[in-house]
Amino acid sequence: MTDDDVERKKDHQHTSEEEGQPPNGKDAEELERLKKRSITNELIADLRHEINNPLTYISTNLGYADRQLDAVLEFIAELEYTLRHQLDEESAHTILAHLQPHRIESIVEGLREALDDAQHGNRRIRDIFNRVRNQAREQEEHDSSPDKTGDDSTTASETEVPSSQRARVLVVDDEPRFRRALRRILKRRHDVVLTDGSEQALQKLVAGEHFDVILCDLMMAESTGMDFYYAVERAHPEYLDRIVFMSGGAFTARAKEFLRNTTNRYIEKPFDHKQLYDLIAEFIAP
Repeated sequence: MTDDDVERKKDHQHTSEEEGQPPNGKDAEELERLKKRSITNELIADLRHEINNPLTYISTNLGYADRQLDAVLEFIAELEYTLRHQLDEESAHTILAHLQPHRIESIVEGLREALDDAQHGNRRIRDIFNRVRNQAREQEEHDSSPDKTGDDSTTASETEVPSSQRARVLVVDDEPRFRRALRRILKRRHDVVLTDGSEQALQKLVAGEHFDVILCDLMMAESTGMDFYYAVERAHPEYLDRIVFMSGGAFTARAKEFLRNTTNRYIEKPFDHKQLYDLIAEFIAP
């Protein structure tokens, strides 16, 4: 049941009192039940918001570390090949004996196994919160936070892309670790500029910097993503359609109404690099 349902019950109670009819026991019990449910839903939303930010940068950093291990193995293989073909056999053997590439490979595989276990735990936490989110939504009459991006955890290649396919991405978020996590997973494919909130992001636009996509947190502490949207609407309306909102799920009544009335894309935390790659690709598609 939504907060609106609680308000309707209150209005009904007030009307009854104004007409000289005190609320009966059944109505009073129902109102109390709705109040408790509303409080519970708010607590769930707040908890999801506080956990989803760290959960997202844990997930993205684990994925980034795993892909970097592939780069380490490639480097070791290339180094061994170069040494064997550029140096005499004795020199190559001496250097490789000190480097111990097989030991490095063993260490890398151990690290990969640890990362896989960590990702498994991370996915379990994400599944739990997805279930909590869905249960909360089932109690509402209207889905006020549409997730328009899907949940695809398929591994995507992180190779460098041609300059013609690189997007310039502006990140607007007040969580430093989350900003850095986004830069790590995007920087090989796109040019990423980080800002800590609406004011700094607006300064970039006023200075004439160009961006293909703006990833903006919806519920920042100082100035919300909604405030940023309206400021852009006044100063640089050409950027409105390029704003993609992100949130961990703590929605105020104002935020719910805003999402219902805007056509901008919205992505829920936690998300993975594949979702971001696909989303950004839509903005630079020919």
